[in-house]
Amino acid sequence: MSPQDKCTSEPQSKIPDPLASLDKEIRAELEFYLAQPESWKKDLQGKYAVIKNQQVHRVFDSRDDAYAFALEKFGTTKFLIQQIGAEQTINYTTQALIGAV
Repeated sequence: MSPQDKCTSEPQSKIPDPLASLDKEIRAELEFYLAQPESWKKDLQGKYAVIKNQQVHRVFDSRDDAYAFALEKFGTTKFLIQQIGAEQTINYTTQALIGAV
């Protein structure tokens, strides 16, 4: 193999996109959340944001209150409840809860 071949070959392993397996709508909501200013996230650390249609509808102290609000407002359509400061995980989506209610 020539030095040129080594430079043009693709890397052996690519870093997987952690959002790739998410539903398209939930991915858009999570990307919207991740784009929010860090100062906003710092001020609300630990609280739960209800996100739908790339809009934060309300922020709650508890996940249960956030879920009750979202279920009443949006029914069983898809929405995201994201704990602020816990960007690595998705806390609740209706997709996982349909049938559990």
